[in-house]
Amino acid sequence: MVKKLSAIIIVALCVSSFSVKEKPQKSILDIPGYHTLKCDFHIHTVFSDGKVWPDVRVAEAIAEGLDAIAITDHLKYGKLGKYPEIQEENRNRSYEIASEAAAKSDLIVIRGAEITQGMPPGHINAIFLSDANIAQADYMDTFEKAKQQGAFIFWNHPHWKSPDKDWEQDGIPQWFDVHTKLVENKTLMGVEVVNARSYSKEAHQWCIDKNLTMVANSDIHTPIALEYDLKEEHRPTTLVFAKARTQAGIKEALINHRTALWFENNIIGDAQFLDRLFHESVKVEKTEYLENLAVVTIRNESGLDFILENIGEYSFYNKTNFLEIEAGKEMILLVKIGSVKDQFNLKVSVKNLLTAPDTYLTTNLTCNKTGVIKDKKQVK
Repeated sequence: MVKKLSAIIIVALCVSSFSVKEKPQKSILDIPGYHTLKCDFHIHTVFSDGKVWPDVRVAEAIAEGLDAIAITDHLKYGKLGKYPEIQEENRNRSYEIASEAAAKSDLIVIRGAEITQGMPPGHINAIFLSDANIAQADYMDTFEKAKQQGAFIFWNHPHWKSPDKDWEQDGIPQWFDVHTKLVENKTLMGVEVVNARSYSKEAHQWCIDKNLTMVANSDIHTPIALEYDLKEEHRPTTLVFAKARTQAGIKEALINHRTALWFENNIIGDAQFLDRLFHESVKVEKTEYLENLAVVTIRNESGLDFILENIGEYSFYNKTNFLEIEAGKEMILLVKIGSVKDQFNLKVSVKNLLTAPDTYLTTNLTCNKTGVIKDKKQVK
């Protein structure tokens, strides 16, 4: 049985690594003052109910271009891993294997655990642990042990449809008194707004109203390439705006709510960070005039596509009010200004940058006059 399991793991590693490397992770630019780190803080291995060995998780993350992962195997009081071959009493073992595998890379591996002792309060992740052997009979005692170690603690998938008939949710999360207590005593610091392929607008609003940190994670159990077509898509990712590319830098950013969530082709987060990310990515390269028509060249320097709606006073000659600026490409807009101006603003709503549920980033693209076009043939 051991040999069979090892063979499955090796095959999974080969398949997963090959699939990921066919197309590297899209680039997301740093913003002024911070490193933009791509992180997944909810990952499982065979040391709980995952399907792969910890070093496979490392190989997948490196191939995808992630900056940090947290190993968060289920922490069930009195229970060991799912597989009888795994008889480690030490609940740190999955982290130790992953950390050793990542030692010669730039990947940051964070020690964590998923506390799964019923509803409420639900499944809770504790990361930045110094020792994952924290399971106690009472989940509040488990939380206290994690808190004593200075862990960052967040609520996983509150919108998950629980198999427990007493807490059936059907995708609509419920906030209980115990969660209020955990926030008030500074135990609960964040909420997983995006889990795998699901997004909770209710949890998103909780984070805004209760000043909690938003996270997005894969909660991956199988090989990553079996869940995502990595040639065309990516795992959900927490973007951490960190002062330093270290565990301490990531933890400080999480505590101070400097995150955004990369989910499908959307970025979800606070307007101040999304605005900076957008303006680092999308640049007005030049604004020339063909008589009274402004010819504006815009370039998207990032690996993200942006979907814009023109909500300003000027209309376009060559486009509708909806635009998609593809990653790494230029777009020429012919703007009906009506006169030559040294400077004007294009006011846009960025339809894949969400600052709150159903609310999109509104910002300006400033266009400064750079020249005059005399030959109409120059404008395609």
